[in-house]
This record gives sequence, C-alpha cells and structure tokens, in this order.
Amino acid sequence: MPKMKISKKAQAQNLETIIVILIVTIIIAIGIAIFYNLQSNSLDNLKQLYRQNQAINLLSTLPLTPELQYTEFGYDKSSIDAIKLLTPLKLKSNMKIEVQQLYPEKPKATCSKSNYPECSTYIIYDGQPKSLKNQEIISTPALLYHPIEKQYSFAILIITTYY
Repeated sequence: MPKMKISKKAQAQNLETIIVILIVTIIIAIGIAIFYNLQSNSLDNLKQLYRQNQAINLLSTLPLTPELQYTEFGYDKSSIDAIKLLTPLKLKSNMKIEVQQLYPEKPKATCSKSNYPECSTYIIYDGQPKSLKNQEIISTPALLYHPIEKQYSFAILIITTYY
C-alpha cells in the first residue's frame, strides 16, 4: 500500500482549523457560563420577591381566616380570637408566625393552654429551618379579643421568613 504524504501547507491548514474550532468552542463555553450566572441571579431575585409577596399576602389575609378570626353569633368582629391562637396552624413553610400583645401589658411569656391569659406572645407557627442564611421580618397591627376576660387588646402580627 502506498503511503500518502500530506503537504506541510495542508498540515498547517488542518492545525489552523483545529485551533479556530477550539477558540470558538472556548468563547461559546464562556458565553454560556456568563449567561447561566446572569439567569441564576435573576431567578434568585425572583424567588426572593415571591417570598416577600407570599409573606405580605399571608400577613394581610391571616387575620381574616376562620381559624383565627373572632366572630360573635356568626358576625365578624374584625379581630383575632386569642383562644384560637393557642392551636398551632398546620403549614409547610420556612417561616414563623407570632402575635405579640402590646397593650394592656401582660407577663412576657409564650402562651400555652396552661398559662393563658397571663402571657403576651402567641406562636401560631414555627417553621424555622436548621440551616439559616437570612431572615426577613414583616408585621402589622392587630386587634386581639380575649373571650374569657371579654376584653380587646392591641397586638402586633409578625411574620418572620427564613431563607
């Protein structure tokens, strides 16, 4: 079998082609990496915005839910029933929801069935994760009704979101 000889000019052209393909491949890989990083940052920002909106929506609708709302003879009294706060909510989220009574002042203790009404902090839900990077706290004023004492009190509804 005769051996084919490749000219030096052809070898140089093949080497040039391989180098050009390699350089173009590296440029495309760098472009993909930059695009991925930009998209990843954009998704992180969207995720953060979604969590904020979720917490704000929960903050505005939670006092109106039947699980917490005080009603008298079926009529809404625009307040939160303090006894209903003693039963924790069943949620699956990385947040903590609590109500702190501000006025009239009560002893600084977490409320339970054994120490109610002599307490000031109601933990409705505590889903704090084991690993914690950041937290965001939002709050709103709330009106709290104590059916046993038949009196209203001022409180603050606090939602702490962990991420």
